[in-house]
Amino acid sequence: MQLEVVLSAWKGVPYIEKLCQGCDLGKVKDEEHLLLACPNTQKVRERFCSALPLIHTSTLAKFMQTMNTVALAKFVACC
Repeated sequence: MQLEVVLSAWKGVPYIEKLCQGCDLGKVKDEEHLLLACPNTQKVRERFCSALPLIHTSTLAKFMQTMNTVALAKFVACC
């Protein structure tokens, strides 16, 4: 899945207008939204919740502090 913040960077689109086209939350499609909030990746989050207990945290920075780096890498790849 491509991040809207990356895809539209070269077009000069303001950050706030780089909304996720895959859901109706009206949020910018950045790393935090894709990994922790987007309904389209909910099933992936559920699949990894036992291996990544910080998956329900509110910030990407806190989530990325997980010690299970193998599970974290697999989770990101699945998103």
